[in-house]
Amino acid sequence: TGSTYINAAKVVITASANFGNSTNIVLNFGGTLSPSNNNFMSSSQALTMTAGSILDAAGYSSTIGNLVFDCGYLGLAATNETITVAGTVASVTNGKPAAGILPMTGNLTISGGYQAYLGGMTAGTGSTCYTQLRINGNVAVGGSSALSLVLGGPTPMGAQYTILSNLGVQPISGTFSGIPQGGSVQGTYGASNYTLTVSYTGGDGNDLVLTSLGAGGNQPPIVSIVTPTDGTMYTTTPA
Repeated sequence: TGSTYINAAKVVITASANFGNSTNIVLNFGGTLSPSNNNFMSSSQALTMTAGSILDAAGYSSTIGNLVFDCGYLGLAATNETITVAGTVASVTNGKPAAGILPMTGNLTISGGYQAYLGGMTAGTGSTCYTQLRINGNVAVGGSSALSLVLGGPTPMGAQYTILSNLGVQPISGTFSGIPQGGSVQGTYGASNYTLTVSYTGGDGNDLVLTSLGAGGNQPPIVSIVTPTDGTMYTTTPA
């Protein structure tokens, strides 16, 4: 039990090896984890990565527990790796929620949840930006996975946040629990509640984009209108 730390070094996991009973694998100070086998971690083991750290799992796949990226711009970078996160994907700075960038070349499945930090209008690092996953590969969302928000500031009406930039050509597979295309997710900042609509087809057609309805925002109702002449029904959304 406990944590295994990889500090400013490259660790290669040989065939059939794993981290045994360690509950948390921590990559620090540019540390690199390079497995040479599948299932190098388990759903009960969390992976924490600090800035400059790399998981180089080229060609291999594994399920992990929580995936936490700490202090900024990280590299979950390899070719054709497949990572399934059974826990929650989240960004922090020194253990507290904050924005971060996580680029990945490979396939990502989110089975547990995604906690996105929104503190500003730009994807980046720190408390005044917002979290973004940048995935160059296939992206899947498990039907029981949850999308949650931590707000570091108000989200103005109409503001958009691309919390998952899908650089691949395939659409996002699946949706978060209770949030279909066009659904909504809520967050709180201060005494105000904010509602943001969710699109899995945003950006260039396959990005996960949130659009704020402002403080206390609600999705506008859809009004149906029937013309008296031919009975044709039209729908409109009030401005």
